[in-house]
Amino acid sequence: MAGQGTGARGAGHLTEVARGHRAEVMFLEVRASNIAAQRLYATAGFRVLTIRKNYYPADQGRRMRC
Repeated sequence: MAGQGTGARGAGHLTEVARGHRAEVMFLEVRASNIAAQRLYATAGFRVLTIRKNYYPADQGRRMRC
């Protein structure tokens, strides 16, 4: 269920694991329409570096099944 902090806890955990491995940089990819994820990552300190046009193409505006 959305809004329960699961995403934030997961992002925080992965960030800590990466730091434990002495990572200095992390990159994420987020669908442009996923505003909730974009907000979550911005709150965690991530920032937009670039936007890939048509990176997640959808047929006639519908989401693709993965």
